[in-house]
Amino acid sequence: KDFQFLKSYGRSMFSECLLAKNRKTKLYYGIKCYKKKTILQLEIGKLVENEMKLLNAIRSPFIEHASYFFEDSKRQFFTIPLSLGGTVFGLLKRHYRLTEYYCKFIAAQVVLAIEYLHNMEIIYRNLKPENMLIDHHGFIKLADLSISKKLEDTTRTFTLCGGTIEYLAPEMLTTSGYDKSVDYWAIGILIYELYTGITPFYNEDELLVYKNILEGNYHNHFTFSSTLINLIKSLLKSTPNDRLGNLEDGINDIKNHYWFKDILWLPLFNKAVIPPYVPEITEPHDMCFYEGLDNEDSELNESTTGGINYQPFSVLQHELYKMKLIRFVNLKKKEYLNVNNNFENYLKKSKEYFWQNYHMPAKTNLTSADFDFIKILGNGTFGVVLMAMKSDNEHFYAIKVINKRLLIEKKYLPHVKSERFVLQALNFPFLINLEYFYQTVNNLFYVMPLVLGNNLHEMLKIEFKFRESVARFYLAQIVLALEFLQFIGVIHRDIKPENIVLDSNGYVKLVDFGLCKLLNGRTFTLCGSPEYMAPEILKNQGYDAAIDWWAFGILAYELCSGTSPF
Repeated sequence: KDFQFLKSYGRSMFSECLLAKNRKTKLYYGIKCYKKKTILQLEIGKLVENEMKLLNAIRSPFIEHASYFFEDSKRQFFTIPLSLGGTVFGLLKRHYRLTEYYCKFIAAQVVLAIEYLHNMEIIYRNLKPENMLIDHHGFIKLADLSISKKLEDTTRTFTLCGGTIEYLAPEMLTTSGYDKSVDYWAIGILIYELYTGITPFYNEDELLVYKNILEGNYHNHFTFSSTLINLIKSLLKSTPNDRLGNLEDGINDIKNHYWFKDILWLPLFNKAVIPPYVPEITEPHDMCFYEGLDNEDSELNESTTGGINYQPFSVLQHELYKMKLIRFVNLKKKEYLNVNNNFENYLKKSKEYFWQNYHMPAKTNLTSADFDFIKILGNGTFGVVLMAMKSDNEHFYAIKVINKRLLIEKKYLPHVKSERFVLQALNFPFLINLEYFYQTVNNLFYVMPLVLGNNLHEMLKIEFKFRESVARFYLAQIVLALEFLQFIGVIHRDIKPENIVLDSNGYVKLVDFGLCKLLNGRTFTLCGSPEYMAPEILKNQGYDAAIDWWAFGILAYELCSGTSPF
């Protein structure tokens, strides 16, 4: 009675998945339903009990978990948060094969999920695209733990479980027993399938699949990079003791492999990175990514859902549908902007804030001793950008280090000063800002919020072009950012995909104000990226803020087509 059952969105030999709505909270869930009669007939009681225990105990960001368990006289129910993006299998059916970067992004999440399970002494044994769900943010969750096994007093097991044949490691086909390394083998199979659309040992004849697995008979795809070939070869070692992940450094050998060199493991674990693909979800129960949905309701009806032994666990709220607009009041505080507020009034207040802070004295009480420097994020003409953690609050920042000597040699000091004054006064959600500033004898240090997502240029290299709806989403934010800049009297002068970065929530940040200028009449400086320069810049006739809108038009064209118009 606590749930309204809406439709079935998946069936297996043992169970059925149902879309349901909690009558009290109005939240939507997936409910996995087992018929007790089927459990008895197929003697799968231990499998169902095992899955229930694991779903209750596991709390990994990349593994499905249960929010509630309950039952009635005929069925057992596992209530799980919805993953609205469908399965990776469905994604492969639509696209056949994925880009190498997207394969890497998915595989990295699987590695973290397997690492979590192995730390709990659990072998997954069921890795395949069908069991990998995509949530509404584009992250992966492993599902179906029914044949996973907890290793008790031994590190080996001998059960030939019902895993998918093409993913079985060779030792699972013999009677020699196997250990956690079968999951590393399966990771190798998965990466191969994601990138090619087919498993390495595939054959229409099932016996030949077994033969190919035992003999290690497969061919690398002609598009594989050398590092990908090395990774797959290392994972598909027929001898478990030689297999990557099962060596001295364990799963860290996989994480440290060169193919994963651009994966930031801790931010990924915290979901502080931007997925290359985010499903378009229109409402909190949009099931469009699940193919073969029943048009009719499930055979379940309200008379069969008066649960007994109702056991609530942690209920995860759907934060996606509670988001508000944020107004940044100052560098340390934010408040919410009601959507009914007059945007012009907001701009006027923001303009006052900008000019109050434009010539604010620099925050010079900090030194490099206040930060732990972690890695280089990028190199530029005048210095480097470093990732750093502030020692007193453990917050992460991007620190732009600029060499003073180079600035003086290139006569670029006025631009840098202008950039600093603008950045420290900016106060808008789609624009980067300056948190702290300090300097030494040789260098200037700009401390800014760390934005971990890709820039749009990198995303275009992966996707080639965006769907129009995706481009519209990003461009709308740039419109607001440019409207804000023009209202306060600033020209950016360097609008391009490289300078538009995505934050951890998927929203844009316009960065790099090195060429920005306060607008006081017309200006004549020749600057910017050639493909984005307006004609009046090239004609040396003088120009104003309209050049940013020209660049915006070029940007819109490039996001939707993959190339600039000129």
